[in-house]
Amino acid sequence: MLIKKSILVKKSLAMQKPSQILRDRPYESQVILLASGLGVLRVGIGIIGDLIAGNQPLSEIFTIVSFFLVFLGLFYYSYKNKSIKKVNPAIGIILILLLAINFIQYKGTEGTTEFNYYSGIYLIVILYNKRTLTVLLGLQLLILAVLIFLQMRAPEILQPLVIGAEFLYIDFIFSLAAIIIITFFLKKLTIEETAKLEKLSLQLTSSTNEMKRKNHLLIEQGNKLKALQFRLEKEVNERTDSIEAQNNSIEKYIRYNTDHLTLPLDNLTRAIKNFPNQSTLQTLLHITSGELNQVVMDIKNTLEKDGQIDRHKLKVNERKA
Repeated sequence: MLIKKSILVKKSLAMQKPSQILRDRPYESQVILLASGLGVLRVGIGIIGDLIAGNQPLSEIFTIVSFFLVFLGLFYYSYKNKSIKKVNPAIGIILILLLAINFIQYKGTEGTTEFNYYSGIYLIVILYNKRTLTVLLGLQLLILAVLIFLQMRAPEILQPLVIGAEFLYIDFIFSLAAIIIITFFLKKLTIEETAKLEKLSLQLTSSTNEMKRKNHLLIEQGNKLKALQFRLEKEVNERTDSIEAQNNSIEKYIRYNTDHLTLPLDNLTRAIKNFPNQSTLQTLLHITSGELNQVVMDIKNTLEKDGQIDRHKLKVNERKA
């Protein structure tokens, strides 16, 4: 079952259009895949031409096969790894050196391989960026300057590698076509990435506006909660003040009545004690008088200690009495 699934996946990949293969990748991977694919195509055409012509020098065969292997390896690696975003600088150095050898083989500036060198510079520019691009491009131009200097001042040093200066229309045509294709692709890719960025910018703007709206709502709700809290605190304070005022009025009333009860209770107690006949009624009156005196004393003591009257305490004291 797994073997069948893998075969179906491979068939589906094989049936994909080149444009679809490029579209499913990051733009860096698209550029690398396209550039290496064009390199494989150009060098492949060169190898076929050499095989048809026959009797090619060993140095030329070495150079062109090396080019083919480098481009083929880069193409295969970028095809298998969709997330590839940069090429190892070692590959750039190998390409620069092979271009330099190819430049020498066809008599440098007197030959016709300057188109290959133009393409090589263009290739380095699109494959690398930032510091790596600066270093590799500087190395490429430095080697070119040294080769031109040697060709002008000491051509005998380069002579053993020279093959000839035969003009090849394919170099000019393919270099021009490759530059047009890659430039068109980069232009298209730039427009697509710009559209994506604009769409993302609109989404971010919409999200920002939505967040601002929600933040505004939260601020309004917070202000409402603060207003409600302030109103509640105000009502609690007003009710507290009202209750305290009522308690104070009650305490004043109790103090007033307690003071006025003291004298009648004292008179009542003395009258009961001076009652001439000892009877059950006198005993009950005496007990009741004592309880009333105790209640009055408890009220006075409570007011003097706490300043507030606790009815529960008074009830407990009544029970104890």
